[in-house]
Amino acid sequence: MISKLRISLVVIVGLIAGMNLFAQTITLKADDRDDLSGYFQKRYTAGVNSWGIKGEGKTGEVHEGKMWFNSFPGENGTYKVEFGVVLEPDGDPEYEVYSSSKTFKKGKYPYSTGSRDCNSSKTTATHLNLGEHDIDKGERITVWGKSVYYCGHSGSWHGAYTRWFELKFTKVSSGTNPPPDPVAQTEITAPPAGSIVKEGESITLKGKGENLMWSYDANSDGLGPIDIGTGTQVSFVVPAGVKSPNELKLILTGTNGSDEETYQIDVVQGPFITLTNPTGGETYDVGQTLDITWHTEESRITDVNIFLTPNLGTDWIQINDATINTGSSSWEKFAWRIPATIEHEGKVFMIEGNDELLIKVQDYEPPSSDFISISGDVFSVAQRQATELSSSAVFTSSIAPQKSQVTVFYSVQGRKVRVRSNKLRGIYVTKTPKGVVRRTPFVRQ
Repeated sequence: MISKLRISLVVIVGLIAGMNLFAQTITLKADDRDDLSGYFQKRYTAGVNSWGIKGEGKTGEVHEGKMWFNSFPGENGTYKVEFGVVLEPDGDPEYEVYSSSKTFKKGKYPYSTGSRDCNSSKTTATHLNLGEHDIDKGERITVWGKSVYYCGHSGSWHGAYTRWFELKFTKVSSGTNPPPDPVAQTEITAPPAGSIVKEGESITLKGKGENLMWSYDANSDGLGPIDIGTGTQVSFVVPAGVKSPNELKLILTGTNGSDEETYQIDVVQGPFITLTNPTGGETYDVGQTLDITWHTEESRITDVNIFLTPNLGTDWIQINDATINTGSSSWEKFAWRIPATIEHEGKVFMIEGNDELLIKVQDYEPPSSDFISISGDVFSVAQRQATELSSSAVFTSSIAPQKSQVTVFYSVQGRKVRVRSNKLRGIYVTKTPKGVVRRTPFVRQ
């Protein structure tokens, strides 16, 4: 009985050993790499010992780098390869993993949030399946990566850095296998090279290859490559508002390389903003709410700022606190409460009694904009009437820090007669019906 039990145990152990012969897993940790070049550095996150490309938050400068293992420690055979990576919400950095003899896979990381989210901080550690590959003992294994910056602005960029922490090789068979079927080269087949595409038009993109991913880069929008979709055929709307030189680059990446084509964009001419109020000739009062209204083609204009000039365009002063976009309740109608004065770059300008006012609505697109609409003519803000003052009323005020004296003379009706000042600024002094004296700063133009 005992001898039979021993035989059974030997058989079971032998079977288990035989099953594990092809299921062995070799893990190469990023911390244990033999060497590196370029800009890879330790960037631990998401609870794993990950490495990633050095960040350049101030400049947004893109870097790349390599890390490698000099000699694959496993026996010759076919291995399932898994790439341990950290996904980020604000970028889809490029990567490539390859041996001395072949590329296992190249492409872009998915987003941790499913799509780009510049306001999220979610990071996720996961494994990407790189497929099954024949690998010989002693081959060099390399990881290449490149950073991307889609979010932020000059001086404060944030992106994604091809963070990774391990490579796993699970053996699925021993020895050599027949060579795999050739993989189709990645190629853009439509639109044909050299075509002209019209902004706002929906077109069909076609390509050849496996595991295809489409993106585009409009050279002047400052956003970098933007994802379109996946597959051999996708629909795409040509972006509007692309500025000179009005070019669009299509990018197609796949299992076996990538392809790019640049197309000229046929631009539809504006105007794309029309200011509808004020248009000129109107007169308003201090304290009144002025409804500034405009119309835009939202496919081209999605963000605007509003400016006032108190002096026929010499100075333009932004009057909205934050950029107004299509999702705002103030879109195409901004309520502005008219003040008596307005300050800009250390100067105080009179709005009350001014008949040289203009409004401008301007497309927000730093550092400059080509799309604006200005009032067709000037509008005015009336001078408020003061109650009767004494016939010899004279008010004197000192203005810090210059300590200059400004004297304002008034008639019996409270209207300003003349101003004497050794500076370009002073104070209007009037009296309300309730006897309250008002002092209003002004700037002499």
